Amino acid sequence: MEPVRIKLMGTFQISSGDITLREKDIRSVIGIKLLTFLVLNRRRIVTIQELEEFLLRQKTERNFENADGYVKNLIYRLRKILKIIGPHTYIVTGYKNYAWNPEIPVIVDVEVFKEQYEKARNCPDLEKQKILYKEILCSWRPLTGILTDEHWMIGIDTYYTSLFLEAVKSMAGLLEKEKKYKELVQLCRYAMPAELLDEDIRYWLIKALIQQKKVSEALKEWETAQSVWREQLQGYFPERLNSLYKEIMSSSISNEPDFMKVLRSLMKFTHEKQGGCFCAREIFEQLCLFLIGRSRGRGTEEYLILFSLLVDDMQEQEKKQGFILKNGRNKFVNVLSKKLEYGDVFTELGSSQYAVLPAECSDKKCKQKAERLIREFKKIYRSAYIDICYKIINLSEDIQC
Repeated sequence: MEPVRIKLMGTFQISSGDITLREKDIRSVIGIKLLTFLVLNRRRIVTIQELEEFLLRQKTERNFENADGYVKNLIYRLRKILKIIGPHTYIVTGYKNYAWNPEIPVIVDVEVFKEQYEKARNCPDLEKQKILYKEILCSWRPLTGILTDEHWMIGIDTYYTSLFLEAVKSMAGLLEKEKKYKELVQLCRYAMPAELLDEDIRYWLIKALIQQKKVSEALKEWETAQSVWREQLQGYFPERLNSLYKEIMSSSISNEPDFMKVLRSLMKFTHEKQGGCFCAREIFEQLCLFLIGRSRGRGTEEYLILFSLLVDDMQEQEKKQGFILKNGRNKFVNVLSKKLEYGDVFTELGSSQYAVLPAECSDKKCKQKAERLIREFKKIYRSAYIDICYKIINLSEDIQC
């Protein structure tokens, strides 16, 4: 008997022989979900109670007095649709249960993907293993969107995505050993949308760019990674990725011996041509050391503004407190980026502190700048639970060993 082929990756398709039904042909989201549920559970009998719980969850806004009748009607409509691909009885009925007909073979793309992954993982021949990994990486697609909003599909989607990421990392390890950095960069950029917070893939991408002497690209990817982690994980940034910053800078200096070229590479830390420049904490510390040394040599004064975000204590509401802090932090970074003056530099010191090195070094000017920034923040974020305080630090006097 001709097997039925079902595609869940990218878009839903079901085919037998030369006949294929796509999502637009079926025109029933609930029908696709019901068919997928039966196929993925085809090695067991599905009770009508299970189907009622599964199907009626989709229609919680309606009151169903005859749940059995609703399920039977959907099964009938699904059988009618399946007649387009063949005359067989694809769904069989038992006593208070339904099942995919065990006599009709089924080939599901996600199950084939798993078999291919296991074959590649266990292949002893490295060259053949690379070919197998390339084949499965090219075949992978995220599951169709009409399924991934289902709670029972989340685990399935996560599982196959994890297989894909494991295949990527295995392939990346092979490419790194062979020093094929160009291919490694392409692989990481192809895989990254599957999991934006995958530390290994980000690390390989930046490391491969450094190895290719593409310093500006490596720096851009490092900044992008830091931005993603700040937004998704409230300021946390993996130490492994953070350590790459020093490699980027040392590579930049070693590849650009001309002093003006080094200065131009430092200017790439700015996110905008106007307003404040965000820079990594490491280079901010180096700027502070430079200014301290210069102030001692010239007898001048240099200042730093330290801002702290304060959230009111909310008893037994840690999640709300974290949410308010995250929103407040994002708004304040936006203010610093847009409302600081050109030449001002700022960095993030933790989950609730920011430091600014102003181009204008007067103590009075620093206070005016700090108060203006706080006013701008309160204009766009009027939360009664969050406040900002600041402290002016004289780098020449307050920083003493």
